[in-house]
Amino acid sequence: MPAILRGSYYPSRSYGNPLYEYAAAVLFASGGMVLLSFYSLVLALASIFVFGQLLDGQVRGTARFLALAAFCFNPLFLINAFAVSEWMQVVFTLLGLLWFARTWLESSGAVPLAGLGLFSALLVLTRPDAALVCACLCAALIWQIGADRRRTLVLLGTLVITGLLTFSIFVLLNHGVAFLKTGILFSEAPYWRRLVIATVGVYSVFGPVAPVIVALAAVAVLWRWYVGGLNAADSFWARLFVMTVPVVFLRFVVLPDKLEYILYLLVLATLMLAYERLRLHWLALYALSLALPSVVTLSLFERVGITDHLSVHARLGPGAIAQDLRAIRYNWQLMHDPALLSRIGDAVYGGPEQARPKLHSQNWAAGLLSDSGDLVIGEPEAYHLDNPRGEPKNQRRRYADIYLCNRSVWVNVSFGWRLAEPALSWPTFDDKDGRLNLQCYKEKS
Repeated sequence: MPAILRGSYYPSRSYGNPLYEYAAAVLFASGGMVLLSFYSLVLALASIFVFGQLLDGQVRGTARFLALAAFCFNPLFLINAFAVSEWMQVVFTLLGLLWFARTWLESSGAVPLAGLGLFSALLVLTRPDAALVCACLCAALIWQIGADRRRTLVLLGTLVITGLLTFSIFVLLNHGVAFLKTGILFSEAPYWRRLVIATVGVYSVFGPVAPVIVALAAVAVLWRWYVGGLNAADSFWARLFVMTVPVVFLRFVVLPDKLEYILYLLVLATLMLAYERLRLHWLALYALSLALPSVVTLSLFERVGITDHLSVHARLGPGAIAQDLRAIRYNWQLMHDPALLSRIGDAVYGGPEQARPKLHSQNWAAGLLSDSGDLVIGEPEAYHLDNPRGEPKNQRRRYADIYLCNRSVWVNVSFGWRLAEPALSWPTFDDKDGRLNLQCYKEKS
């Protein structure tokens, strides 16, 4: 953000998220993190309104309420409604794109077509990988209009021009095409493990029942098409979901480390089910399954000691909202309260403060770092160390000494409910007596 305010742009990761990063830079300069969080909240409220507009007269009464509840009360939506990240902007621009797409189907007007092009550009400038979703939407629109030649050519022409303009903006911001060399980030895990992690991620987002309901509804749609053939009366949302789900899921498998990558499926699956006119008890089960992880989570796995081995151990735990809020509060205080870092230093090193190394936090670091080159990490994250699937920052040889603590002290990766694992235990930083309940020890060489 500081670079943007000075008139320069550097991608934050991979191809960057320029539209959000520019918006965040301006808002941060005006009101700091509070205004950024408020911006996410405004986008969340606007997204609820647009989603409601997509549920037209065919979806009314209880069915409408259940569809809105499924969309709004899912933990990914609620957490990102106040998070300082691009995902609420992604949801809002996606819903705007879908609204213009549906309007264009109904009217063939120039304004909806222009809006479709505009919001596809906004979506891709917010998340470049959303270009995959835009391509699926284009294919579904052509399918829905029966590949009518005139409308298809107009649609393709609009989106091609939009795509070229969007790519030109990326080139302009990055001072050439060298940014393409950064490529797409991939997980280092074997493909089978990525598939397992992605499947667990779907469970974490959709809950225990909703994935089954969505799968059965999609199979029913496919069977109906197989037996009775394609019908112009078929729901556009069913066609869009069937075309999009394999593409988005495969993209998630490529890098299954962040659940937000399947927010697209949350939106499209809910719209499909709402328009498939499921019996209300099935739609209610779907909504309940999506909302349940916000309140209580059912973890499936547990790590054996500090190794990379998992055992199956189902247990109930705090809701996703509580887990993420606790992590956000701890990280926020750690970054803004030097006294907390000093107290952690007491637990790690002991002795007078003047004679020991000083700890500091660093974004995307493996743990807390010291000015003497030490790494301080919680036992729950110790399995990352020297893990062949891990990043260079997790290699032991990079650090002078490594200290392990009985609680997590700094986490920049998925944790707890996001991995279907128990909630992390943090230092009790809000204890009135100042006790952290933290014990640390130096790892043996």
